[in-house]
Amino acid sequence: MKNKILELIRSQRMLSPGDHVICALSGGIDSMGLLHILLELKNDLGITLSAAHFDHQLRGQASRRDAEFVQEHCKSIGVPLSMGSGDVAAYAKENHLSTEDAARTLRYDFLLSLDPEAKIATAHNAQDNLETLLLRLIRGTGLQGLGAIPPVRGRIIRPLLTVSRQELQRYLELHGIPHVEDSTNGSDDYLRNRIRHQVLPVLMTENPGISQTASALCLELREAGSYIASQADSALQSVSHEDGISCSGLLSLAPALRAPVLKQFLSEVPELSRQQLDAALALAERMSPSAELHFSGGWVLRRCYDRLQLYKRDKNTPLQPPCSMPLLEGEIRFGAYTITSQYGLCPEQLPANTLALNPPEKGMYILRTRQPGDRITLPGGTKKISRYLIDKKIPVQLRATLPLLSLDGNIAAVLPLCADLRFASVPGSPCILVTVCSEDAACLTAPQPDRIKGMEEVK
Repeated sequence: MKNKILELIRSQRMLSPGDHVICALSGGIDSMGLLHILLELKNDLGITLSAAHFDHQLRGQASRRDAEFVQEHCKSIGVPLSMGSGDVAAYAKENHLSTEDAARTLRYDFLLSLDPEAKIATAHNAQDNLETLLLRLIRGTGLQGLGAIPPVRGRIIRPLLTVSRQELQRYLELHGIPHVEDSTNGSDDYLRNRIRHQVLPVLMTENPGISQTASALCLELREAGSYIASQADSALQSVSHEDGISCSGLLSLAPALRAPVLKQFLSEVPELSRQQLDAALALAERMSPSAELHFSGGWVLRRCYDRLQLYKRDKNTPLQPPCSMPLLEGEIRFGAYTITSQYGLCPEQLPANTLALNPPEKGMYILRTRQPGDRITLPGGTKKISRYLIDKKIPVQLRATLPLLSLDGNIAAVLPLCADLRFASVPGSPCILVTVCSEDAACLTAPQPDRIKGMEEVK
């Protein structure tokens, strides 16, 4: 069993010598097994080890018993322990979450807050993986969902994913390691428990090793999903245009790429379901030149002839379709912004909310909002615009409505924040001065004293 765990740790590059690992310790069979296995392996891995316990305050005296058990056990074996607690029931009610989701959120928030450099080891095993796979099949999922529990997610690692619960139980019995039982594991109130108690025994009768078989399959599916996602990124660029993505281009892709490409295009949409993704794909396949799908968060996917266009509909700042920017002198209204352009010479100092851009040799600057995958070239290299706006601390409600200028598929400027190095004019040269006016523009510039400095660097 230890060799199996070591193989997973190394193949997934979970740990490096010198890492500090915090073992999430509930006191149950799985987490107690994980703690002691990591203790045995820590010298081989070159890691330091501690543990952490989170009290969900859901089971009264039983929760306090578990916390006391964990404290006494860690003290007896010399493992440092961090303790935390949270009112899961109250948090679930306040945030309209299920008890399971609320518990998971508070638990991981606690674990990740302990040491910003540490790896967090959780005791998810092969049976947990199989249960997750079956849950997603029941609820509906795609290729990534069939990968079930990821072995590594950020700083969170799961070294036991290829180990069965029976193997862990035998390990505890062999080494005389105590544990406590969570009474809620015996309840069938939760779908996961019903799968555990009613479905898995039938499957394991047919194949006692089905959980390990399923875990191996999940790892393969994750690798396949990662490869397809990497192909989808370049495929999205090939079907993207100034005003959205091409329906005919999308449908010309291999069938296995269409949904992943569309999912990346819709990455701004929160909690996109498989059913919504299927509906979006059907929108691309229809002959009707205009139709719309409405998603949560105010997002709208619109079919406009051969284009799929994604907008965020807001009653105060409605997004506008892409349009051409006047090259010589003019004014245009774009959502909450009034944008004026004037041809002239680039001054040494730019007025507030103004950028100086090179006149295009051919074509027109296109005024539009942000699309998935948009990048801009700044001092130091290129950066995704979504990351640039986060780094600049632009309020989240403004990011989707912010006007961008593009030319031949390249972003020329994020108005009124910065110009791309390839399009920024230098003092004394002919340029187009672009000025943005609105209350939102003031919100963008007022709290950012480094904006002018950044623009001077771009020039």
